Amino acid sequence: MSDQFVFTTTHEIFFSNREPVPIKEIVESLLGIERIVKMCPKALHAITGVPIDHAEVIVEQLECGFRPNVTADSEIV
Repeated sequence: MSDQFVFTTTHEIFFSNREPVPIKEIVESLLGIERIVKMCPKALHAITGVPIDHAEVIVEQLECGFRPNVTADSEIV
């Protein structure tokens, strides 16, 4: 049996909009993020020499609504 290493990272994405966002735009954004993540194994393999089996993107939570004290100029940390 070979050793296995799992790397997990968490990201929060916030759309700072004043009007409702069409679902298509949200889906396109999520698919764009997925495409970037799917490129990471090749880059990490090139840097580390470690073979990478796969990468996946999982959406854990979606929310909608007003976030008080957040403006278009606010920085989300």
